[in-house]
Amino acid sequence: MNAPNQLIQSTSPYLLQHANNPVSWRLWNNENLAKAKAENKLIIVSIGYSACHWCHVMEHECFEDDEVAALMNEYYISIKVDREERPDIDQVYMDACQLITQRGGWPLNAICLPNGLPIYAGTYFPKQNWMKVLEHFQKEFKENVSGLEEHASHILNGIKSFDTIDTNSENKNITSEFRDIIFKNLTQRIDFEYGGTMGAPKFAMPILFQSILEHYAYTKNSKALEAAEIMAKMVLLKGCYDHIEGGFMRYAVDLHWEIPHFEKMLYDNAQLISLYSNLYRIAPNEEYRKIVYQTTLFIQFQWMNEDGGIYAAYDADSEGVEGKYYVHDYATLQSLDESFDGLVKKIFDIDPNGNFEGHIHLNRTEFLQSLADKLGLDKKNIDIQYEKIIAQIASIRKPRIKPGLDNKILCSWNALCIKGFTDAYRAFGDNLYLELAIKNYAYLSQNYLNADGKLTRTKEHQGFLDDYVFMMDAALNLYQQTSESKYLEDLIRIENYATAHFIDKSTPYYFYTSSLDAPLITRKKEISDNVIPASNSIFSKILYSIGLITGDLNYIEKSKAMITGMYETASKHPTFYAGWIAAMNWIIDTPFLIVIIGENALEYVVKLNAYFLPNAIIMPAAEASSFPCFKGKYQNGKTLFYVCKDETCASPLENIQEVLEMVNLGMKKS
Repeated sequence: MNAPNQLIQSTSPYLLQHANNPVSWRLWNNENLAKAKAENKLIIVSIGYSACHWCHVMEHECFEDDEVAALMNEYYISIKVDREERPDIDQVYMDACQLITQRGGWPLNAICLPNGLPIYAGTYFPKQNWMKVLEHFQKEFKENVSGLEEHASHILNGIKSFDTIDTNSENKNITSEFRDIIFKNLTQRIDFEYGGTMGAPKFAMPILFQSILEHYAYTKNSKALEAAEIMAKMVLLKGCYDHIEGGFMRYAVDLHWEIPHFEKMLYDNAQLISLYSNLYRIAPNEEYRKIVYQTTLFIQFQWMNEDGGIYAAYDADSEGVEGKYYVHDYATLQSLDESFDGLVKKIFDIDPNGNFEGHIHLNRTEFLQSLADKLGLDKKNIDIQYEKIIAQIASIRKPRIKPGLDNKILCSWNALCIKGFTDAYRAFGDNLYLELAIKNYAYLSQNYLNADGKLTRTKEHQGFLDDYVFMMDAALNLYQQTSESKYLEDLIRIENYATAHFIDKSTPYYFYTSSLDAPLITRKKEISDNVIPASNSIFSKILYSIGLITGDLNYIEKSKAMITGMYETASKHPTFYAGWIAAMNWIIDTPFLIVIIGENALEYVVKLNAYFLPNAIIMPAAEASSFPCFKGKYQNGKTLFYVCKDETCASPLENIQEVLEMVNLGMKKS
């Protein structure tokens, strides 16, 4: 084995995977960046994450190879980066990759000048291709450095242009017609046959379908609900869901959601818990309830540590083979099918030839209740038999070596999970979800949150804007379900710190990095919503919410400036700006503030939770409170509802049905 390189000093599972490579990998820090300048060497910035299959492949083919390592060590300063710890670095060089190659992904490998400016970037390279790249740019650097510097300058300008926002519509009056225009544009991109967006690979894109659910809530457009339910059904039934242990995989490589890329990421699972919970509140289906419960148990027992922190991911590979842990051979399933009188093949789509490299990755054929109807089986009995089949397959899987666990605990991803758990509590009323959310939040607040509102991303790394935004969202959601003032206090404290250190004073938007962070080649903003929502789009709604509950209209004006400035961009590219589209609903129809105050406040919160109300912020308090939205509203011995809109509160109500009727005035009736 080679002597460990500098990565041995890291706590990142991804970096530690490369600590014994013959490549003299270095950490991203000022010392190593200065070394490149001092020695006038090109820099390789190689970025990935522990669950990434193709990262492992390139490591085996290139970075474990002595010939490749010799070339890299002689001519380059080679720096490894965990993209989940340092998404700010990843963002810069991914933009370069997309400019240069019109595509992106991981592993991400950038060749940079000694000052860190990229001159080339790509993703996976087999050995011979990678060596040609290394030799080419070393020769160019020796013979044509001025040309490379000019090229790098153009790339840097291109990277900066990604953050350019067309704000000419800042004062545009966004009306309800916008919803119809946007959804018409979206329907051209939605796959109504197989679910999700058109083409392959298939990503669930929870923020997009959350926005579509909200469109349905406002308009009762049945096509919107159809789009959400088709996607939800295909992800639930097919190969992106682990039917045996629970948990969602990152994406499907095919059009039919049959074969996934087998890595499991916390951020997908957190957001899909939210999505299925919200979908259940609109269109109740026991399959949605089960998938939320099973996924929650998966997170609780496989990813949550005893203190309440939740790990980041499972690898795509086990024993060096992608998907090996999850797939089965036909003979085993055939034997199992015989013991269950043919029911296994009725529940699962089992091809004797396999569907993944000669093996079988399980895909279900239909919802169990629908299958029972088709087969004339007892519905209760098919549920019982299904659980027995799952238990049998789980026992077959149990002796296998599990995929590698990435035990990083990332603030932002954990906070997304708190939002997922609180949404599950809203939908199903099971205290398990609320207890897990509280436990997870306690872990983050004790380990990652300082008294001044400053957050870290991990215990070793500074927080980025998504850490702050998702933590604020978690605090707001927990306050709404518990009425504990500490969550509101955290919300305001974190927002004050974020605005002080992340705001771009020349625009309404926020930088992704703090003003206290060591600068990169440019300071980026996270604007577009992708597999994880954009921190700016979620922040815009948090600011609006803070304005409603504090009565400080400056927050609302800041929020409106952010949202309206995105009108043109979101209109042209709705699939990539779904969080902004959801926020625009609050510009079209001012949201309601529902204040519930009195000793039974939380009981009424539970009742309101059954309704999906994206046009309302619900604020409970069991007793008199000095917080502005509760001021003067408490009456001893009563629990009252105050429905407020546009800085005006209606007369207090004691009937929840009257509250619902008032709130639904802003939505079309079915």
